[in-house]
Amino acid sequence: MTQKRKLLITEPQNYSQDALDILSEYFSIDFGPLSCQRLLKEIHRYDGILIRLAHHIDANVIEAATNLKFIASPTTGVNHIDMSAAERKSIEVILLRNEFEFLSSIRATPEHTWGLMLALLRNIPEARAHCADGNWDRTLFVGHELFEKTIGIVGYGRVGKIVANYARAFGMEIIAHDPYAEIPDWISSVDMTSLAQAADILTIHIPYNEENVHFIDSSVLEAMKRTAYLINTSRGEVLDEQSLLASLVNGDLAGAALDVLTEEHVSSDFKKHPLVEYASKNNNLILTPHIAGATVESMEKTEIFIARKIIQTMINN
Repeated sequence: MTQKRKLLITEPQNYSQDALDILSEYFSIDFGPLSCQRLLKEIHRYDGILIRLAHHIDANVIEAATNLKFIASPTTGVNHIDMSAAERKSIEVILLRNEFEFLSSIRATPEHTWGLMLALLRNIPEARAHCADGNWDRTLFVGHELFEKTIGIVGYGRVGKIVANYARAFGMEIIAHDPYAEIPDWISSVDMTSLAQAADILTIHIPYNEENVHFIDSSVLEAMKRTAYLINTSRGEVLDEQSLLASLVNGDLAGAALDVLTEEHVSSDFKKHPLVEYASKNNNLILTPHIAGATVESMEKTEIFIARKIIQTMINN
């Protein structure tokens, strides 16, 4: 009998049993969680590693992975993997990127985008805390409607398209910027400056790559209305966080909601992060810990899909 290859699943919590059943036919599976130091020590034992977002698979990890054939991640973003180091060692990186047909059924991120938008404009987190403390004063939490507001969608890819449809249902004016996408007639396609100037809510849905680092920079933020809001469920690196903080501190932006932070995968003390410090004292910044894609339904679907993709990749190789 052929000996099974060894697979490490670094974050097995609530992992899809169906996905595990698929993988166990081909692999002997070990489970985390592991510390970064333990991962460095143990990675040489494995033919494959399946990660979520807790670990940054950097050049040091890849250099220690003397037997590694593939890295798999049920994500579209890759800022938690050193792609250049993996390529140098001919390690296959298996992702959800460009799996457009499959990803059309995954709605977790656009739904979370909408949840952040409503929470921000309707003061939901602080109203909840107010009631939990035994209070009941509605006058403290008068918010804003989305109806007839202008939403500016930066990036008209999979998530941007779904967000646009939600906005249409809410009766919003919709504008978008994406030089690489075909934008339908019912959405106004505009340049970035025009979008920043017109948007009541600017929501970011572009991929992280070298071209998009700090795509939303001080010039974009300075062009926005003082009454406008910003939402980011993309990647932290596409937003100039220092400029955002300055805009919030100076009152040049009404508020923001972020599900992602720059280098969140390598941070060890979030309490000292300037945006976390600001959010702890101010209600016009909402932060969530990269949970946009973290629903039971989406995680199960993506884990099963990635498991099948791993098997297909190994068969083909």
